[in-house]
Amino acid sequence: TLGLGDCPLCLMVQKNRLTDAALGMLGNFAVSESLGCLEELHASHQFGPRPLSRGAVLAFLGMLTQCPKYPIWAKRQRSFRPVHIRLNNCGIDTPEAVAQEL
Repeated sequence: TLGLGDCPLCLMVQKNRLTDAALGMLGNFAVSESLGCLEELHASHQFGPRPLSRGAVLAFLGMLTQCPKYPIWAKRQRSFRPVHIRLNNCGIDTPEAVAQEL
C-alpha cells in the first residue's frame, strides 16, 4: 500500500507569519518516522512580527542531519538528492551562507 511514508513532502509556507518555534515544529514533523522525506521547504517572504533567526534555521537543518532519512538516496540517479530550502526575504541577511555554518 502507498502511505504517507512513501510520499515526498514539500512544505510551502511562504508569505506567512512563521516563527522560530513554528520552524522547530516543522522540523519535528519533517523527521517523524511516519512521513516521507522532505524535499523542499519554501519559507520565503515571512511577514511575522519578528524575522526568522539564523539559529532557528540552523536548528531545523540540524534536525535533518541527525535523522537517518537524510540525505535522500535517489536510486535511479545513484546519487544523493538535495533538500531545497528557500529563505529569501525571511529576515536572514545572507541565507545562502546558512548551509556553510553546519
